[in-house]
Amino acid sequence: MKVGIIGGGIIAARHIQAYRTISGVEGISLADVDPDFPAKAELAATPNARAVTDHRAILDDAEIEVVDICLPHDLHEPFAIEALQAGKHVITEKPIALTVDQADHMIAAAKRACRRLFVIMNLVHTPYYLRVRELLRSGELGRPFLSVFHIAGDELGRMNDPNSWKGTPDRAGGGAMIDTGYHAMYMLLDLFGLPEKVSAHARRLVVEPANKLDDNTVATMEFAGGVLATVIVSYSVTTQPWSERRYVYCTGASAEMSDETAEPLRIWRDGKIVERQDWPHVDEPHPYSIRACIEHYLDCIETGAEPMLDATHARSTLAAIAAIYQASETGRTVSLGTDGG
Repeated sequence: MKVGIIGGGIIAARHIQAYRTISGVEGISLADVDPDFPAKAELAATPNARAVTDHRAILDDAEIEVVDICLPHDLHEPFAIEALQAGKHVITEKPIALTVDQADHMIAAAKRACRRLFVIMNLVHTPYYLRVRELLRSGELGRPFLSVFHIAGDELGRMNDPNSWKGTPDRAGGGAMIDTGYHAMYMLLDLFGLPEKVSAHARRLVVEPANKLDDNTVATMEFAGGVLATVIVSYSVTTQPWSERRYVYCTGASAEMSDETAEPLRIWRDGKIVERQDWPHVDEPHPYSIRACIEHYLDCIETGAEPMLDATHARSTLAAIAAIYQASETGRTVSLGTDGG
């Protein structure tokens, strides 16, 4: 299988690292208009790799089966549709698009072209998340009633750069919530379904440029079955290392997940840790999960299997985030339909 990547930014370097270790990937082509793209060194270290300045060289290459889109959010829809129309399967970085309507256009284009569309939702492929998912679905934790996802880190560099697309309404579609909060939302939707009601505060508290949106967001959701969840995302925490922690509280036990190599999972029952998980892999959780996600999607293309989370799930995640921004703007609780529309 040969792969074409469109966009050579920081995230593209992680994708290149992933493809380099996946069996069956025989070549990588990368298109970026900037000859000094950030992922250039990673591509140069990869066998059977090449760089081009025009993405159409990738779309016109009959040997390339899969196009991987690593572009700013506003370019996901047009480039995905163009690639699908060229007969390529598409993997795109999250979020699926800027708007739900754009996501619908992408899903429809994949159906018309009889090609597959996948969105990077990598953290569901970590061992600690898969274990919690298993325990919840089996009922071993009891009935879930509360979940808290907390993400705190420093993105002030790009957020404070008025010329960077990061955090802008027209190119990013939002700030911290749509960017990194997207990870929390696709996991929560996988565990509990689409939220029925959402309330939120999405604010620019520390970032200075007026053309940037939320650097801090707090969202509260009500799910069917009596589950409450809170997502807290900050892009302005400079006083400590980047931290992502997730808690799921149930009537029989609670689960604590973190993106760390030291005990990323702890299960608590009766005030004691009854199960703990060490990180079993060489690489860190984030690059590991990207590789596992991409490998899963390539396997789905090869075998025709359905992915763990499909493009419709990515669309529902975006709909929930749109409701969060709407709730913040209006100061009111927003109710979602069964399809998130």
